Amino acid sequence: MLKLYLIRHGHAGDPDRWEGHDDSRPLSERGRRDLRRTAAVLARRETIDILCTSPLVRAVQTAEIVAQALEIDEVEVLEELRPDVPVQAVLDRAAQFDGKRMGLVGHDPQMTGLVAALSGQSPDKLRFPKGAVVRFDVSDLARRQAQARWWLAPREKEVNEGLPVRGEGDD
Repeated sequence: MLKLYLIRHGHAGDPDRWEGHDDSRPLSERGRRDLRRTAAVLARRETIDILCTSPLVRAVQTAEIVAQALEIDEVEVLEELRPDVPVQAVLDRAAQFDGKRMGLVGHDPQMTGLVAALSGQSPDKLRFPKGAVVRFDVSDLARRQAQARWWLAPREKEVNEGLPVRGEGDD
């Protein structure tokens, strides 16, 4: 069984105000602060064997913060975690790590798409904020057989059971 931790990169500011290439846009100070808290909660609960990230700067910085909290020495960069890569390509790559505890750091809409694919929920029913973590126990990635165990939102001190679904009043 694969334990899969989907981690959306932290807050990185307004892309319209960033003057460089979007791939180089870094985390904001708020994003770093929130991620340090989230990573500390994660580290108290879990451990991850393999941590992979998108090559975009804000995702790499997110992975570095998580790796430090979990005392992971190495982070692997996966091109499949670029935001424009189809969800199935990520699932195919993750299937190579069966039997591990694997963290994937990426972007939306891909991260919400992964949660939707593994849960059977419609993406528009999900709320996966920047800097959040969703944990799945995956019995068969090819068949998308997985169970959402919990999710952790930024600035929260405890995990929430199940999926991050939209509630009334959410955008």
